[in-house]
Amino acid sequence: MYYVIDSKTVILDDQSAAFTINNNFKLAGIRLWKTGKPIAVSKKDNIPNPVTIDFDVYQGYNGELPHIRDLGITMMSQTLVDILISAGVDNLELFPAILKNNQTGQTLPYQIFNVIGLVSAMDLQASDYETYKNTAPKGDTIIHQLVLDESRIQDVLLFRLAENVSTLLVHECIKNKIEEAGLQGVKFIRPEEYSQI
Repeated sequence: MYYVIDSKTVILDDQSAAFTINNNFKLAGIRLWKTGKPIAVSKKDNIPNPVTIDFDVYQGYNGELPHIRDLGITMMSQTLVDILISAGVDNLELFPAILKNNQTGQTLPYQIFNVIGLVSAMDLQASDYETYKNTAPKGDTIIHQLVLDESRIQDVLLFRLAENVSTLLVHECIKNKIEEAGLQGVKFIRPEEYSQI
């Protein structure tokens, strides 16, 4: 069984955001972090070590930041990276990063991540989806209901869906390890309950 992995949204009592991560979409000339391909060596050399990303908190929020942020420059907490690697995930390209609180100067260890490999695992007959100009499903397919053909996944523990590269999936054993570790800012969605807009 596989699950879509994402971060939980943190909303304050007045329905406003608890924090803003000032995460750009481009780093060292790299704009696309979801291609499934390794970063070119020439571009890797331009990635700062570590990458520093600022964040702002609102109304005194002092809870957890998301352990995964799969938007713009994709990043994970070092805690989540350690869990994934210890559980056997071996298709991550990682670049050290720190999140820095603009108000306090506090820093948190993170990693910029790139998932190597895309898996074409969407059951096209059973899933509900739209494509641009009714073309074949590829990286930007809009998914209304996802049904996986798990026979096409072949023991991969973490992968991006080839039909929609913004959809990141993990095997149930990875989900269990993350839950056992008590990470609060991570959510898991059953494929049949997932809708990507």
